[in-house]
Amino acid sequence: MKWRGKKQLRNLGIRFKLTLVFMLMLSTMAGIFSLVNLELNNRETAAQALYTTAQALRQTASFVENKCSAVIDILDIMAANETILELITEPVGGYENNLSKWWADAGKLNTVLFNMRSNKDISRFHLYFASGLSRISSNRDFTLLDEVAGESWYREIIDGQSGYLWYAPGRLSNPDSANMVTAVRKMPSADSLRSVIGLIRADMPVSTLQDILDQGQYAPSATLMLTNSQGEVVCTSVNFHRIDEAVAKSILLEAETSGLAQGECGKVMVGDIGYLAGTRTIRRSDWTLTVYIPSKDVLALGTQTQKRILFIFLIMAPLSLPLAFWAAQSSTNRIRHLADRMRTFGTDGVLLNGNRKHRKQNNAGDEIDELESDYQDMMRRIDALLEDKYSLGRENKNLELKALQAQINPHFLYNTLDLINMMGLKHNRPEITSLVKAMAAFYRLSLGKGEDIV
Repeated sequence: MKWRGKKQLRNLGIRFKLTLVFMLMLSTMAGIFSLVNLELNNRETAAQALYTTAQALRQTASFVENKCSAVIDILDIMAANETILELITEPVGGYENNLSKWWADAGKLNTVLFNMRSNKDISRFHLYFASGLSRISSNRDFTLLDEVAGESWYREIIDGQSGYLWYAPGRLSNPDSANMVTAVRKMPSADSLRSVIGLIRADMPVSTLQDILDQGQYAPSATLMLTNSQGEVVCTSVNFHRIDEAVAKSILLEAETSGLAQGECGKVMVGDIGYLAGTRTIRRSDWTLTVYIPSKDVLALGTQTQKRILFIFLIMAPLSLPLAFWAAQSSTNRIRHLADRMRTFGTDGVLLNGNRKHRKQNNAGDEIDELESDYQDMMRRIDALLEDKYSLGRENKNLELKALQAQINPHFLYNTLDLINMMGLKHNRPEITSLVKAMAAFYRLSLGKGEDIV
């Protein structure tokens, strides 16, 4: 089957072969171009993805830091507010017999809190007093500190070295805690910084941070996540799923152990899957921002261009086939014309009514094979014609010599006989006998019995 395939290919016309060669060259060049372009594109895409990931990480971290700083700054201002400090340290006895004073001071505190809500990212403030107003009664703006003393978050802020702490959604006991990120600041006593006379709580909606993370989601599969020092998830981008939490934390751990500098991105491996990832700590908080994207998705972004190139090639290939056939046909017209003319001089070419009759086309190859075969036939005919011409020349020369001999012999005979007659008549001498003998010897030699050499 392989031999027959080669034979069938050899028997194709040269224009079809040139068309196949042209299409093969086009396909090969397109394939090489696609492979080289894919490799270069993958490298450029990976480099661009690293740069884009690092940019998204830095910008997102900057926005989150601004939000955190704004909240902490307001808490610092509130902690130093004279009205709040006065109301916290107000003796309880002044309210027990004067409820109107309590209502007046509660309204005064509400006004302060209202004025502090200039930051739209803070949904509400809440104060926890060790004394003062809250000893008489609590409301939606302030609570007695003893009422939350048994909660875990309270012990963390009281026992902690930092003046403020951030809490993940759901850590506090207030009803809307699940949708809030909370910052709590200590209010130390003026007499002793170690003594805490109150706490100030600021609630920021999780959606505020999520909007920032979503803006940093530069690709559909890119994921951003905020975690705190205790490993709790504070906020994530919209495409984050809880099933990805273990993977995200593994990426964070791997990025830290691999020595990636803060704000830089690189490739990390989690199991058998590679990711482009980066981490950065958020100032004025215990949060860490992590961004990651699967490496295969980055390469998928690059292969989209390659698919477009391949699609264009598949469209152009059928359109270029007629052009390739026309170019091959134009290039072989003179060869085919020469092959047609050579066919008339083959061994089977004969004259018919003054015109040369064409022999049948040889099917054992293409036009080049046919030209080669016709050339060999023509050379054999030329050799045969030269041989025939040489033989005819020799025969013609022999015939000319024989004709000349036939013309010369009678003249000598007649002349000699006349001479004998004249001499015999004139002299009547014996030399006549000698002359006749010489004439007889001459004719014996000149006839030569048909031999060329005498």
